[in-house]
Amino acid sequence: MSEANDKSLERSRESVRSFLCAWLIAGLLTCSVPPILLGAAEQEKTESAKPPAPPLAPAPAAPATIPLADIARWATAVSKLIGNLTAGAKPRAQIENIAKTFPELSAKLDAQFAATTKSLEAEPTLETLQNEQQLWQSAQLRATGWLNVLNLEATKLQDSLNQLVELQKLWSSSRASAQAAKAPGPILQQMDATLTAIIDAQAPLQAQRANILNLQSRVAEEATRCGTALQRIADFQQKAVAGILVRDAPPIWAIKLWSDAVAALPEHASKMAGAYWTAVAEYLREPRQGGALHPAIFIFLALVFSAARRKIAVWEKSGSDASSAILVFERPYAAALATTLVLVTTPSNPSPIWVIVSRW
Repeated sequence: MSEANDKSLERSRESVRSFLCAWLIAGLLTCSVPPILLGAAEQEKTESAKPPAPPLAPAPAAPATIPLADIARWATAVSKLIGNLTAGAKPRAQIENIAKTFPELSAKLDAQFAATTKSLEAEPTLETLQNEQQLWQSAQLRATGWLNVLNLEATKLQDSLNQLVELQKLWSSSRASAQAAKAPGPILQQMDATLTAIIDAQAPLQAQRANILNLQSRVAEEATRCGTALQRIADFQQKAVAGILVRDAPPIWAIKLWSDAVAALPEHASKMAGAYWTAVAEYLREPRQGGALHPAIFIFLALVFSAARRKIAVWEKSGSDASSAILVFERPYAAALATTLVLVTTPSNPSPIWVIVSRW
């Protein structure tokens, strides 16, 4: 029994010693870590405080030159390249068509712009504005398409010129290097010929590019004019639509309008009566107005229709069948008056219709 108690006591002492050792190691680690971290932070701060090292100066690039052994091969390649660039710089059929058609389009847009300006000043209807807008949109679409084609052509020519300029620099530096190295005369002559070909090839490309840019500028002006016309039409449309529901005059039931109309009625009636009698007097005085001819026509027709009525009366007494159309002659004077009014109130007659009617 005592032996078992001794073993249990011994195990308890070993557990206590193990626990104390673990706590002692943990304490030592806790005390040592902050100084280490602090030292690392101070070292990093010290390194960051140091002035930055000056950047390394780039080494000067040596000028690009063509090796003497490759001059012949390069000259052949350059000659072929110049031929391709020159052939590609020739005006295409589409460019020639634009240059040929542009004057006609410009003249057409001149007349159309003047017509649109005049139409807008006359306050056209919305339907007219829509038609004008469609015309200008079509012209703008055409001009924009031309601009895209010309822009691509100008860009292609500029790329070709850039290639020739770079080749000229390369061959110039190579020529100077070859002369400094005392290259053989045939090589120098070949290099001079290549340089001359490069320089000569730039002139037609520059001329073609100048023509393209000139045409492009003129087309851009027409496209701008299309945009200006469309903007003016859009502004007028917006103004017209915005003013549809806006009252621009007093309502007819306004008391002020009725009082003004009643006050002006006597003067207006007097003016109408004066104009009426003036027209009647002129109709009676002026022979060209038909004042004497028209009564003569009436008298002649009245006599004719009266004679026709007497003849019809004789037919009726004899029992002959007659058409219903002859009933018009039963009232010869009314028929003569109606026929005279029809004859004298033609559009070619200078007298107002109401004057002639009132006269009769």
